[in-house]
Amino acid sequence: MGWTCQHDFKGYCKLIKKQCVPGMKGCILKQSGITFSTGNFEDDKKIKEETNEANKEIDFAALARSNWKICFILTLSIYNSYIN
Repeated sequence: MGWTCQHDFKGYCKLIKKQCVPGMKGCILKQSGITFSTGNFEDDKKIKEETNEANKEIDFAALARSNWKICFILTLSIYNSYIN
């Protein structure tokens, strides 16, 4: 038994308007949590690492601490714009 995506038309994705690659950016199947394989372990590992890097959370407190001078200047400029 097989299945196909409702947006697939002979290997062309009607939703994204590109060649169909299951799980690519914008694919509705990617949002569903379904995992796809390229058939090559090394390629799958590389894709997973790239996805993990893209999904890392940003520590805004650490970012502000490391760039405190810029944050201070921006805060002053915003404050001055409210006063004037």
